[in-house]
Amino acid sequence: MPQFHDLPLPLPAPEFLLKAMLVIFFILHIIFVEMMVGATILCTYFEWKGLKEKNTFFDKVAFEIAKSITVNKSMAVVLGVGPLLLINVTYTIFFYSSSVLIGNAWILVIPMAISAFLITYLHQYAWDWFENYKKLHVTLIAVASLHFLIIPFFFLTNTNLMWFPTVWDQIHGFFSALFYPNIFARYFFFLSTTLTVTGIFLNWLFNKKIKNDEFHYPNKDSLDNLFLSFNRFVLVGMFGQMLFGSVVIFTAQKEGLDKNLIPLLIGVAIFFIPPMINMANANLNKKTLSDFQFKTTVVSLFISIIFAGVLRHHFRENALLPHQVNMKKNTEIYLEKIKNAKKNYGVKDYKYE
Repeated sequence: MPQFHDLPLPLPAPEFLLKAMLVIFFILHIIFVEMMVGATILCTYFEWKGLKEKNTFFDKVAFEIAKSITVNKSMAVVLGVGPLLLINVTYTIFFYSSSVLIGNAWILVIPMAISAFLITYLHQYAWDWFENYKKLHVTLIAVASLHFLIIPFFFLTNTNLMWFPTVWDQIHGFFSALFYPNIFARYFFFLSTTLTVTGIFLNWLFNKKIKNDEFHYPNKDSLDNLFLSFNRFVLVGMFGQMLFGSVVIFTAQKEGLDKNLIPLLIGVAIFFIPPMINMANANLNKKTLSDFQFKTTVVSLFISIIFAGVLRHHFRENALLPHQVNMKKNTEIYLEKIKNAKKNYGVKDYKYE
């Protein structure tokens, strides 16, 4: 087991409060991240489809989706500040160490994110300018999508390393850490969740735009097919969540597992399965959800996400518990050594007035 001590500084708030805030802010952050990433991918799909089929309706759909990307990006960035600060405060040694181990790749997050954000702005606000250069325009949003598809690997690798300090001495950079168990399963689970969340978001967004007379469509069949495609995205995402979620559970490292995860898993399933049945029925019958079905689906899935967020936190706590106990002992020894050194050399603590 690695030997290290904590920073001898007091926490700015009670530990349980900081960790509760970490879970809450992370859930809010990841929802907007998923809507941003998913919208970028689906914007690429619809614009390409419009170009291929020479159908301006799909181009209009892509434009409306593009306008949501920059808004969700701003929300994701703002809400991402909280989790980043809180994880640095509550798990300082673990998160800092894992970040250093993949330092070159970790620092790439900044230029890659900036590049992706700038491309999405150019893609949206120069839409009319690129009217005669649609292939180039689609290429722009495809490049932004590629950025957003690569960046999660850095985060997943970092958090995976943070949870398991026993492997730190075996890491020799990003790629040696990338292929540790669970990372790819968690990556595909993230993509599946992205598809689910984005499909629901676009369902709400276009319903709102139509009610406000902000989106015009050629005929009712085109509109019905559009909403059916959103429902298909949701259903495919949900099947992916079930598949890759199961893989994540069965390949999870034993250090993070305990019987207390079972009720949390049951909670996830209870609130996840009914919306999935609703979506399956809607797709089989080729019908859109009623307002009541849509609202209950959103609420139920959000509760399921809360259970999943608490489960993730509990797994992290289990994995780090022995290391935190060991670190606490080492910190006490370290502070005692400092105290003795000050006493031996006649050093007095400076008191601020």
